[in-house]
Amino acid sequence: QLELWSGTERLLTLPAESAGLRSAPASSLDEDEPVLLLVDAEGDLYRADSKSCSMLAQQAQSCSLSCDGSTAVWVDGEHRLHFQQGDAPPVTAVEDAAYSALLSYGGKSLVWETALIPDSGPRYYYLSLDGGQSQGLPADDISPLLVTDSGTVYYVSMRSGSCHLYAWKGGESTQITDCLSLSASLRFNQDGTQLLY
Repeated sequence: QLELWSGTERLLTLPAESAGLRSAPASSLDEDEPVLLLVDAEGDLYRADSKSCSMLAQQAQSCSLSCDGSTAVWVDGEHRLHFQQGDAPPVTAVEDAAYSALLSYGGKSLVWETALIPDSGPRYYYLSLDGGQSQGLPADDISPLLVTDSGTVYYVSMRSGSCHLYAWKGGESTQITDCLSLSASLRFNQDGTQLLY
């Protein structure tokens, strides 16, 4: 596999028969030592940097990587959610029902979506990867946009044909705006401390 790092081509040899890649999120902070997560066509998940490429898991359905490359998160074929911080062994955060995951910029906070339940929308949960219990986010038709390392979750709720933007932290939601156009765009800075909408 040929990959591009800061204008330099590097050759990665993956120990897999299939060369097809389904997903390849990359870190963006350290140009000297970027990190890639690679999911091949068979669902094997690899972590690659400029020095090595190693398998993390099999049957990965989705994966995410923090922007600093420190934390990898993936959902396996049985909807279990796993994460790995640095060189530490992988940890199973959710035993079942995980569907997708959203990581903070520095990999300290995680929001995950439960598997879809018939006649009901998905539920979202927050977990600090530095320790702590998972907490449920508000249940009413929300779409998380960003989670910060400090544990703030920005999300949009749809009501009466318009978007309402909220910030959630520690079980409390604060409304930022009550009439955001459906065509509006949202932009955050890297650590989630500034928001343009």
